Amino acid sequence: MSNAPSRFTGTLAPLENRPFRNLLISNTLWWQAMWMEMIVVGWLVLELTNSAFDVALVGFCRSSPLLLTGFFSGPVCARFGRLRVILVSQGINLVGLAIITALVVADAIAYWHLATGAVVFGTAWAFSWAARRALI
Repeated sequence: MSNAPSRFTGTLAPLENRPFRNLLISNTLWWQAMWMEMIVVGWLVLELTNSAFDVALVGFCRSSPLLLTGFFSGPVCARFGRLRVILVSQGINLVGLAIITALVVADAIAYWHLATGAVVFGTAWAFSWAARRALI
């Protein structure tokens, strides 16, 4: 153990722990990515359908997996490991967003692509949330 003075004291003392600091930084970036994804998907839906109801429906499609998988996400994280669940869920999101990006670039995007993607993203985020909370 080192006798070097701590850089962080008081309320900031947990930042002295490097894994916690890394988790805090990754969570901050993770939340920013989640909100950007929700805004962009909502904007795409509005551009495609010009319907506020359809935007809300895609938002519901994205949020409903939280309710449905909430009971299972904790045991899944315990069984397979929190870090593995986070990595797999982020990989699923990356692939899903790459597919949607390719569809947008090819001008082949349809409403059902975004609604299906919202369910997939919501499910992946639900498992990732449980894993991240368990790490804290």
